[in-house]
Amino acid sequence: MVNKVFTSFAAAAAAVVVVEVVVAAASFSSSSSSSENVVAVVVVVVVVLVVVIVVVVAVVVIVAVVVVIVVVKVVVVVVVVVVVVVVVVVVVVVVVAVRGGMMGREKGEVGRLGKGIGEGGRIIGKGL
Repeated sequence: MVNKVFTSFAAAAAAVVVVEVVVAAASFSSSSSSSENVVAVVVVVVVVLVVVIVVVVAVVVIVAVVVVIVVVKVVVVVVVVVVVVVVVVVVVVVVVAVRGGMMGREKGEVGRLGKGIGEGGRIIGKGL
């Protein structure tokens, strides 16, 4: 995209320079005195320089805007990716913690139950 913009502005600048040269050549041939030729050359050079400066500034501004748009898009994508990753990590941590707590509780109950059965067996064994 930036290359297309730059190429179109370069083509426009080249066209303006060609037009200015043609205008200057026409004014040279129509004018008779050398002072008028000098004034025409100075005017053409100043106009060409102003046009080139304006075109360069416009290209720089457009490229800067395009770069800012691209950077903003990249920043938005990075922020979205970071938010998604954080949400996924939080969900995984919560799920693992809840499942771990449930499994721990189940194992604890099973352990207590087994311990109770063992105690009951020991008591029965002593009685026999």
